[in-house]
Amino acid sequence: MHSEKPFNIAAVSYLNTLPFVYGITRSNELSDTNLRLMVPSDCATSLLEGQSQVALVPVGLLEQLKPWHLIGDYCIGAEGAVKTVLLLSNVPIRDIGRIYLDTDSGTSVRLVKILAARLWKINPVWQKLPKDGVSLNLTDAVVAIGDKTFAMRNNFTMATDLAHEWMQLTG
Repeated sequence: MHSEKPFNIAAVSYLNTLPFVYGITRSNELSDTNLRLMVPSDCATSLLEGQSQVALVPVGLLEQLKPWHLIGDYCIGAEGAVKTVLLLSNVPIRDIGRIYLDTDSGTSVRLVKILAARLWKINPVWQKLPKDGVSLNLTDAVVAIGDKTFAMRNNFTMATDLAHEWMQLTG
């Protein structure tokens, strides 16, 4: 009986990770690994709890992963709009009173809070977005990430791309 623990890799379950997933699943060197797909925050948790030995993790969570080791020269990043990290609302940003946070990504939560304070100069109430959804008031907004943004976008009159806004703030 083989007693060695399986080698687990945690990767994000969104379309933008398909190049990583393709490479991992087609690699002869990685044929004995177990690839597990999950939301970004769960990738970091999987690594922290020892369930995975390698993980694609959000940059916003790296400080919790000390020590960590970078493997390869690849990442998922942006230099402009990405259309999958959005602040969705039915009012202009200046009129938003509450923002529901998609906790699938700790980095997106940090990002929207920085943008609210430094770029938009608003101080909304922050709440976690319940997994079963929520009934929104007119001045409520939602941070949505990943593939679900494609379906959610049509339910709102305004969609602010957080990657684009970050570039506006930082140049």
